[in-house]
Amino acid sequence: MESVVDTVHRIGRKEEGRDRQIIIQFTMRFHRDSIWKLSKNSKICKDLGIHFKQDFCKADREARAAAWPKMEQARAAGQNVYYRGHVGYINGNRVILG
Repeated sequence: MESVVDTVHRIGRKEEGRDRQIIIQFTMRFHRDSIWKLSKNSKICKDLGIHFKQDFCKADREARAAAWPKMEQARAAGQNVYYRGHVGYINGNRVILG
């Protein structure tokens, strides 16, 4: 796992009787997606009440940030704008960066 996981940290202050969320950041999107697919419907995780949510890797966050001005301009012009994961779409067309 050392070559797969970049960082792991908890969110918030430790409080009695309250669980804290844990963020795991992976070294590559491939590893994140593989573990997500294996774990999200796992019986063990469901039995333990473990839930998975997406946290974007650095490359995804940078791609979203780069696409944002174009997305914001399209939204202001009344176009249909949305994200699916780290990818932005305007009127159903993927936003190409650069």
